[in-house]
Amino acid sequence: MSELSDLYQEVILDHGRRPRNFGPLEGATHHAEGLNPLCGDHLTVHARLEGGRVADVRFEGSGCAISKASASVMTGVVKGLDGAGVDALFERFHRLVTEGDAGGGAELGKLAGLDIATHSLNIYSMIGLVLLIGLVAKNSILLVDLSNQRRAQGMTVNEALANACPIRMRPVLMTSLTLILALLPASLGLGAGAETNAPLAIAVIGGMITSTLLTLVVVPAAYSLVENWRERRSARASGGAPALDSPQGPKQDD
Repeated sequence: MSELSDLYQEVILDHGRRPRNFGPLEGATHHAEGLNPLCGDHLTVHARLEGGRVADVRFEGSGCAISKASASVMTGVVKGLDGAGVDALFERFHRLVTEGDAGGGAELGKLAGLDIATHSLNIYSMIGLVLLIGLVAKNSILLVDLSNQRRAQGMTVNEALANACPIRMRPVLMTSLTLILALLPASLGLGAGAETNAPLAIAVIGGMITSTLLTLVVVPAAYSLVENWRERRSARASGGAPALDSPQGPKQDD
């Protein structure tokens, strides 16, 4: 992963400092302009199509190293492609930035929410993701902490979870619903500053919905698997018989 990260940085820096296909294009048949007012990026792409294929493509403008490097790489990749090839390339890139997998995969709630609402992952939505980190961690800590308290009182792992989950479900749901309902007007684009508030609100709402499901379903399951495994390992290390902590009900008398 470190080598891949270093390679990525080298490619970005190289294309940012020495962009390929930079400058005006004579005889261009198509033009596209991109403006990001948040970062100040302003790029224009010129393309010349011959026989349904991209014969040449160039770009000009100003922006950060990442935007110029992206345009440099893009212009090099689309040369020689036909319309279907360009569309397929766009779809792959769109899935990559919205789903995290160029070949398709499970959508992350926050990114899927931005994709469904046709918003980009910008500085405001990133602030929303930072907000999510604290909220999601808090919800999981509430559940795990109470489960540990019940185990300290002598309960088994599954008994502790059966007692803690219903108790902690209400505050977790109340926190999630309060945040979602509070940000709902902003996500709908209502009020002043809607263009900047909507990406933040949508990222938080999408992430909060998925993280709530993870807190109430995945965290207890993971806690049960890990803690039961630790108990069995400790029992084997001490030479005793491991205690069976089965989720089945009590055995009935004959």
